[in-house]
Parts: sequence; C-alpha cells; structure tokens
Amino acid sequence: MLGKDTNSAHGFNKIIQLHDHILMLIFDQLNHCSLNKRIDSRLNLIA
Repeated sequence: MLGKDTNSAHGFNKIIQLHDHILMLIFDQLNHCSLNKRIDSRLNLIA
C-alpha cells in the first residue's frame, strides 16, 4: 500500500514537471513573439 502511494506521488511529480516545462515553452514563445513585434516596430520607425 505504502509503495503504491509513493509510486503515484512520483507519477504526479512527473506530470507537474512536464506541465511546468510546457508552460515555460509557451512563455518563451510569447516572449519571443513580443520581442519580434518590438523589433518590427523599431524597424518601421527607422523606415
């Protein structure tokens, strides 16, 4: 019984880690997009 509990907790931690990784990837993409928009607007100001 106890072994089962620690096993499910381990699986839950893995899911949380995966979730955090996906969130980080999404935020990274959002930051990248906003950075590109900022660069575009600067280029438009120059042009």
